[in-house]
Amino acid sequence: MISAFQIDFSSELHDFNPKFAGEGAPTPGVYGSVSDGTNATIIHYIVQGSGQFYSRGQVFPVRAGQAFLICPNEKNTYISDPKDPWFYRWVGFTGALSYQFESLPAVLDLDEDPFPSLEYLQDPSKPLDYMLAGDLFHLYCKLLKPKNKKLDHIQQIINHIQKHYMDPLTVEGFAKQYGLDRRYLSRQFKKRTGYTIRSYITKVRLDSSRHYLMQGYSGKEVATMCGFTDTSNFYKIFKDRFGRNPSVWRKEQVQKTEDYHNQG
Repeated sequence: MISAFQIDFSSELHDFNPKFAGEGAPTPGVYGSVSDGTNATIIHYIVQGSGQFYSRGQVFPVRAGQAFLICPNEKNTYISDPKDPWFYRWVGFTGALSYQFESLPAVLDLDEDPFPSLEYLQDPSKPLDYMLAGDLFHLYCKLLKPKNKKLDHIQQIINHIQKHYMDPLTVEGFAKQYGLDRRYLSRQFKKRTGYTIRSYITKVRLDSSRHYLMQGYSGKEVATMCGFTDTSNFYKIFKDRFGRNPSVWRKEQVQKTEDYHNQG
């Protein structure tokens, strides 16, 4: 259920131009979506509760204090947890600086509500468009203009893997791209994430494979879509990780979903 929504904003703002905003608590267990062709960047901030965000072939759990990012022309879906339903606020915006948000991860950890101006969502006396532009500038400075100008190569690699896991990816390729010693890069990545670069690539690909399996694709199709060059190797790695081969895992998940809806 959407409790408030506004779309009649000014078109005079240049760097950040809010196009629409709202807040509400969608029906738990029902998917929301943003269709292809939306030319705005959209940020949903979870005020309370939790749910899941499906983006770029991956499933991201999202909780209060986090936000999920939808970039222009992306098709995404999201769903509120039936046992812990969420209440969220969102802002869609364009502008000269909006594209820079595309370099960020799909899910953002935030230590405060990025859109305090939405407190005035239903107050027509407030210049909400300009206030939201200010909120966006603050978020931009916080996330994209850190005081420490040193490039965070590890985060850049993480972001690249999450967006391009279907492509050929190698440790050597990343080391060459960023001009770093391969062994040094590997140590720093492991120190930051707890994973080697290769194992993190595999993790992202496997997490993505579950999403495509639930969409009805065959195991062979999923292997190709997720960057596995050998289908039999994909089956082996999937079973090692989840204890089931892909087809058995999908049947179990479908049955769990049917059981859940039958109980309701």
